[in-house]
Amino acid sequence: MGRVLGVDLGSRRIGLALSDPTGRVATPHAVIERSGDPVVDRRKILAHAREAGASRVVVGLPLSLSGDTGPAARRSSRRSPGSARWRAKKSRWKPT
Repeated sequence: MGRVLGVDLGSRRIGLALSDPTGRVATPHAVIERSGDPVVDRRKILAHAREAGASRVVVGLPLSLSGDTGPAARRSSRRSPGSARWRAKKSRWKPT
């Protein structure tokens, strides 16, 4: 599978976690301060992914406790790497 870079899109900071080479266990990797420019933020995330040798980027979807999509989840979906600007395949994964 290769390394996976997990992304937590906060309103002020972006948290990054990097998996082991098997893609099974992730640990904190870096925190990026939001620049106010989504393009700059994407470039920083992708630079971390390249530097770490990540073969996949996964963006967290902050659902409410009931599992519903709230405002934070909608914002996260609009900013995710699945957008055309990222040229990445968007997929959804729900932990069991």
